[in-house]
Amino acid sequence: MAIAKMKRLRVISLARQRDELLARLLSAGCVEITEPATELADPAWTALLHRDGASLNQLRSQQGSVASALEALQQYAGLKKGLFLRRRGVEERVFLRDSTLTKALKKAGEINSYVEKLRQSQAQSSHLQAQRLSLGPWASLDLPLETGETAYAQLNFGVCPAGVVLAELEAALAQAAPTATLTEVSTDKELHYLLLLCHKEEGEAAVAALRRHGFSLHSFKEFTGTAGENIARIDAQLSALEAEQQELKESLGKMGSAGWSLRLCADRLNGELAKAAATERLLTDGTVVFLQGWVPSRERMRVLAILEEQGCAWELTNPPEGEVPPV
Repeated sequence: MAIAKMKRLRVISLARQRDELLARLLSAGCVEITEPATELADPAWTALLHRDGASLNQLRSQQGSVASALEALQQYAGLKKGLFLRRRGVEERVFLRDSTLTKALKKAGEINSYVEKLRQSQAQSSHLQAQRLSLGPWASLDLPLETGETAYAQLNFGVCPAGVVLAELEAALAQAAPTATLTEVSTDKELHYLLLLCHKEEGEAAVAALRRHGFSLHSFKEFTGTAGENIARIDAQLSALEAEQQELKESLGKMGSAGWSLRLCADRLNGELAKAAATERLLTDGTVVFLQGWVPSRERMRVLAILEEQGCAWELTNPPEGEVPPV
């Protein structure tokens, strides 16, 4: 297939016609607007014109919102994706209608809010499950977890590696703190879960002796009541969160019909982003704008008709020697 011959295009237009001009050129689909690198390096140009600082942030944020909503519908509403989806036709006036875009963005925000609530609920479930797991080894202990000391006694929860022989641990404790007692609450493949009770005066020596055998103190700062009571409370919370998550997933599953309008919105935003990106390649002084780019030779009459209609000043030339135009 032959490579199309290209012409360099340079245009000056009134700034107030910028958006309409860009929309017409982008709709024509045969003009590639490029960076005015030569002019930006020329003090004579930069003294008169500067780069337009149009921001893409809002459009990119909206595009991200729509993409996230579509991804959620694919996951929870069975929305299909792929290159071979059957597309529905849409009239240009509907496609470009602001209300169409506004409604789709609102729906995307609604979907994303459900997804965020679901994410938060799942994160809370994960946190509670971790808490439940940490309490499990202490479930048989009928003692409030906030218990720490009395006027004369000191009580500590602690753990040590499962490979430690408890008889050796008790012997070391008896030598360092004769009045102390060590009670095994439970044991799993990794740890012994222990309760240390001693006189306050012997507390420091008792803990020091046990630490030489891998003992470490364990704190339950965020809990009050027994481990069993806390496990029961957590189980109730987990059940409520599971029901909440199921309800949110069902609500998302019913929003699949919004998929078409969201895809339409995504296409519209892609066009708006292309226009905004082109705007950032313009030079302007607030009154006029300058743009340059490339147009296929065979399309030049169609493009020139648009420029004449917009009242632009234009120049169409062959590529300078040594410059390679886009293909």
